[in-house]
Amino acid sequence: MNHKNRRKAKRQRWLQRKREKEAEERRKDRERRIEERAEQLIAMRANDSKVLEEPHAPEPPKKKLRLPTKDVAVKEINSNHIVRTKKHLGSGSYGSCFLAFYRGITVVVKELQIHSSDQETKEDAKKRTHNELLNEANIITKLGDHPGLPLLFGICSKSTPYRLVLQFHGNGCDSLTLLRALHSKLVAKKREWDAIMIKTAEALQHIHSVGFLHNDLKSNNVLLDKRGTVLTPVIIDFGKSRPISNPMGPKTLSLEEQVRYKKKYPHIAPEIVEGRAGQSVASDIFSFAKIVEQIYLKCKFEELPHLVTLCLSPSVEARPRCAELY
Repeated sequence: MNHKNRRKAKRQRWLQRKREKEAEERRKDRERRIEERAEQLIAMRANDSKVLEEPHAPEPPKKKLRLPTKDVAVKEINSNHIVRTKKHLGSGSYGSCFLAFYRGITVVVKELQIHSSDQETKEDAKKRTHNELLNEANIITKLGDHPGLPLLFGICSKSTPYRLVLQFHGNGCDSLTLLRALHSKLVAKKREWDAIMIKTAEALQHIHSVGFLHNDLKSNNVLLDKRGTVLTPVIIDFGKSRPISNPMGPKTLSLEEQVRYKKKYPHIAPEIVEGRAGQSVASDIFSFAKIVEQIYLKCKFEELPHLVTLCLSPSVEARPRCAELY
């Protein structure tokens, strides 16, 4: 290679490095502007929550709903339209949740993590997680419009990580679970807790009336959404939800395993753990009553209401229905 060609090659390498450096600077500048915009939107929402006063209008009479026989259409969302913030809202076996903005709307994005066991390949685990995403999205959509249930904007199912995009519920920009509210003593008066639990029972009754079981109702799966001065409970996480007509059967555990399971998952009805019966409306009722019991014990209220005590009965037949609780 002569001197002229070497100079030309050197200049081309220099131009390439310059273009790459400029592209990197543009990318960093774009990310900085997105983050600044996200912080502005967070501040705006926090300010709005302080001044918003929303009267608590009575709910219209509930209608008996029928379970749709076919899957309903769920909107596919372009992940490029989601602006993720650094605010992590929670995590579990499913993956994690974080605060984000979708077309200027405050949302929570639930990212499903792909876990592969020894018995399945990575591709099988990916397909299973994809099916779990579609199943949860379909159930939330079929549940319809109810103030005590999440509002689904859509899903990101074309590429991993698979995502559910839902309306954000909380206090300002802070996610507020019932468990967190209980430990922070944000709600102190018994009448306030009673009002929250009545609304939770109404939401659970709606789930059952549409034809579904929740199967994982606990204080960490109930959010409190501050609307003006009113705290409205919203039941979340339908990853284990199933149709009433197609529940999971009872577990097969040794006595030692049963003791460990009950200690780890006290909200699961005893008949499921002990292998006496499968999931049912009654097992959801038991889980609801465990939340009420948790509130009464933590707040040191008086004796549990008789109906709630019945809900905690080991006998499935002795437990009342949701409609009898409010």
